[in-house]
Amino acid sequence: TSEHAVLRRLVLDPLGHVLDTQVLKYRPPESLRQALHWRDGTCRVAGCRAPVHETDLDHAQAYDAGGQTSGNNLRCLCRKHHNMKSHGHLHDRHFDAPLQHAERYRTAP
Repeated sequence: TSEHAVLRRLVLDPLGHVLDTQVLKYRPPESLRQALHWRDGTCRVAGCRAPVHETDLDHAQAYDAGGQTSGNNLRCLCRKHHNMKSHGHLHDRHFDAPLQHAERYRTAP
């Protein structure tokens, strides 16, 4: 498939309810891009705080090696670190985990 092909995979339960869906293409849809920007906030390399609007989405496992275009396989990397990773000069130990966003609510007494 080309990077412009759009295929969708649906996983259904025996009653036909959607359990999982995945877009099978190289470039993520805008909704996934926005979710990953929210999740990561900055470049995911430890110590790099390049803002998310200056990052590329990187496939942790290369797309052409079977890596999926999914939230579990994509991360935000600044252009410098994306190029370093693509050329084999950046290893997994250099990556931070995604940010943890938590919302807390107070109930009225």
